[in-house]
Amino acid sequence: MAEGLICETVADLEKYIIEIVSRLRSLQSKCNNYLSINFISDHPVSLAKIIGHLCDYFQQSLFELYKTLKKRENNSEEDIQANFNIIQTIDNMSKLFAEELQFVDGAIPQNLPWSIIKPLENLLSNMVPDISFMLRPQWEYNYSIINSDIREVYMNRISQLKKLYNIPFEYFKTEFTKTFHIISFPYIEKSNVLLHAMIGHELGHLLINENEFVNEKEIDKLVYSVYPKIKTISKDQVDSVYSTQTKEPPNIFVQTEYMRRFKFNIRFTASLIKRGLEELLSDIIGTLIFGPAMLFSIYEIAIQSNLDEIPSEDNNFYPPWRCRLRETLKIVQRKNSEFFPISEEIIKLKELETKVNNHFNRIEKLVEIPIDIDKINSKSQIHKIAYEQIMVSIQQLKISTKNFSKILKTNIIKPGVLYKNIENLLERYENKLPPNAVEKSFDDKQTASIIEIVNTGWFYKISMEQNLLNVDSSVNQELFELRDALNRLTLKGIEYSFVESKYNEHRKK
Repeated sequence: MAEGLICETVADLEKYIIEIVSRLRSLQSKCNNYLSINFISDHPVSLAKIIGHLCDYFQQSLFELYKTLKKRENNSEEDIQANFNIIQTIDNMSKLFAEELQFVDGAIPQNLPWSIIKPLENLLSNMVPDISFMLRPQWEYNYSIINSDIREVYMNRISQLKKLYNIPFEYFKTEFTKTFHIISFPYIEKSNVLLHAMIGHELGHLLINENEFVNEKEIDKLVYSVYPKIKTISKDQVDSVYSTQTKEPPNIFVQTEYMRRFKFNIRFTASLIKRGLEELLSDIIGTLIFGPAMLFSIYEIAIQSNLDEIPSEDNNFYPPWRCRLRETLKIVQRKNSEFFPISEEIIKLKELETKVNNHFNRIEKLVEIPIDIDKINSKSQIHKIAYEQIMVSIQQLKISTKNFSKILKTNIIKPGVLYKNIENLLERYENKLPPNAVEKSFDDKQTASIIEIVNTGWFYKISMEQNLLNVDSSVNQELFELRDALNRLTLKGIEYSFVESKYNEHRKK
């Protein structure tokens, strides 16, 4: 047996194939079971169908491969090894598909705040008709997105076998007519529907990619503009290590180290700028869509974290939360569209108006303190110049508001629109009614949007703040009951408003 050869006979390959096919059949059976579930969206079913179809395709491929080997009178060690590599590739891919079936499992209705799925899909479709997504929970406490198109990922994987078999590419086009992405939310927050305004951030990622706001050319341009500074920084770093005299001829080791440092600093600067822009622009787009609800959601997650954690490889170059809050607040208070302070003319419920304004003021004071900026500037010169470039780029994009208006169309929420009907919706919360419609009279009724409902829910939540303990020091259980009732009413309101809006569309047609 040749060194490193795991299987030396066709019989060895046969045993391996039997095990793989058994796994594939088990996976295929699981996919078929999912087809009988009544999912909220069509996307989980499509993904289950594709994985099941690939399981069948892999089985047939393995059978054909084995038949070819059996027909040969002699199979050399090279033949055995080559076919073993193919079989192992199929095995590894099938295991990846098995792992990714968790996306389908997570999309089962009882695992989701299911009533927000269709409204969010509809919202994205209005902005970008060629993009689709599937929502699913994850155990990690984070909102995240798989930016890569799942169709393309799968097609690239199976294209490794294109020299051997007919690849079922057409099947992908049948099941997925649009690019397809996975958006994840923290499972523990499934029922905390108001916090799901954070999904606006993930939609922002999709829109940034689709419109190439953060492209390689833009990053190169920003990095190139600070080349002289990076050169100086790199030279100073090397000089501090080697203490080289400038009058002496350059030492080859010094020059080599300088080039290494310079290349590293260029890459590091590019990573800081790219990730900073991706995250901050996603916050900005999410805030243009969801308004104050986005600001309040970011704040709720930010206070659970280190507000001023420095961007690094360890945290995937995330901007500090204080920085993200600051840029979000700027959008909420942008010129001619300031949401705060709320006046008595807008909401006549004095207690609610005061509490919401106070909550906003707390956030405003929090971002006035530039701890994050000071830490970034003191961390390194590279961090400092990278974030200077990030802010320049963001400002340029914000000045050219037509960039956002073009992609968001009519989905940019404005104070006049939000506050027009909010008092009526607040009254519905107060009377324990789902906030799905604005009913000023019998003849004057209109359906509330998901954006109006989520923002009204946030205002009501902030206004109903109560003490954790009663006068007798016992736990105030009513506080938690009210919170649960608020989430249930919000979910019902979103569900009813979507059904009603679709019914009205059908009637018009």
